[in-house]
Amino acid sequence: MHDILLNRTLRLTVVGTISIVTLISLILCYQALFDGITGSWSDAIGKAIWGTLAGAGALLMIRYRTDLIDT
Repeated sequence: MHDILLNRTLRLTVVGTISIVTLISLILCYQALFDGITGSWSDAIGKAIWGTLAGAGALLMIRYRTDLIDT
């Protein structure tokens, strides 16, 4: 019983972390797009870089999600 609870908790934690990082990436990239439209280029570039890095981190976590959970 404890193994099942621990396994599901770890899976929920990994999937939740991936979801939050992906959401942060989307928010930052959309803010960068809107800042670029309004002409605030320095803010747009900074947000686009952070959004892209967060997206790359989420992609790496998605690719290696089975390695993050020891079953």
